[in-house]
Amino acid sequence: MFLLNNFDHLLEDNIRFLKRYKKHQHIAFSTIMQLRKISYTWYKYINPNSIIIQNYCLRDTFSKKPKFAKTIYKLVHKLSYGGLIWAEGYSLWKITKEFLLMWLAEISMNAVDFPKDFYDLIDRIDSGFCSTSYRRKGKLYPAPFGTLIDEPLENYLQDYPLADPLMNIPSEVVISVAIVQKIHTKKNVVYLISPRPIGLNIHIPAKAQKVQVVEGIPFFRWYHNEESKYMLPMDKFVDIFNIDRIKSLLRRI
Repeated sequence: MFLLNNFDHLLEDNIRFLKRYKKHQHIAFSTIMQLRKISYTWYKYINPNSIIIQNYCLRDTFSKKPKFAKTIYKLVHKLSYGGLIWAEGYSLWKITKEFLLMWLAEISMNAVDFPKDFYDLIDRIDSGFCSTSYRRKGKLYPAPFGTLIDEPLENYLQDYPLADPLMNIPSEVVISVAIVQKIHTKKNVVYLISPRPIGLNIHIPAKAQKVQVVEGIPFFRWYHNEESKYMLPMDKFVDIFNIDRIKSLLRRI
């Protein structure tokens, strides 16, 4: 089934297209047609994910026709629980945001129906990661959930006002943003991740998780690729068709 078996490959393709565009290299019409195949309408309902958003951004940018402003906005709104935090985790948000900012710079002025609060939506998602971040050797790191590689928040988020270190904690401080609950005590940080899947997107947690951070190191399984995410092929199948993922297809976010 599309976008369930080749996510990493499609992500690499999109990043390559983005780099070519930034270098002002020619984008062939066949590339635009290839992107059209990836963003068929029904995919965004069954398996809404960052790849689809990236493809819509690329299609609009390459064609110089702002056709998908409302669709992109709705998908970003959905995958961020209304602008709270990116459901797939920080690493995919960081990549997808680069596509969004490229698209915004090229298209927003030409789109009649362009959502005026798009930049604010992006800022709010960033704020969600800042407010739930933890500190390691003076750097802020994103909450450990979703498809995440071990990397700090971007430099411009390191001094974000909502991410000031919690000092002189009397007992514990609890910060909740969407599916992430951060419990910060004098000694450590514990994250409780609530399951709130969105369609068949396996990059969004479908089961409750508890992740402890000790001396800045979370006990968390970092993402390398989809092959390493599952012990057996059947494990991936079971995760895709988790009953809560299927039920989420009926839920409007």
